[in-house]
Amino acid sequence: MTTEEEQLLKKLQASPTDLRKLVETVLRRGCPVVAIPARAIDRWQRDDPASWRSVLDWLVSRGTRIVSG
Repeated sequence: MTTEEEQLLKKLQASPTDLRKLVETVLRRGCPVVAIPARAIDRWQRDDPASWRSVLDWLVSRGTRIVSG
């Protein structure tokens, strides 16, 4: 795990969302694609848009493709 990933996980501890769980799952599985329900994305954008943006930026930076539906 990189320092950036450790910092992201630490930041997400204060988030009222389950974004930390998403990041931990992506790290554990190491998959190039992650499926995220559209309802979850909508909720993250509403409940904690800054954290969602951080996670989205992290996913894009590591080349993880998001599939939503």
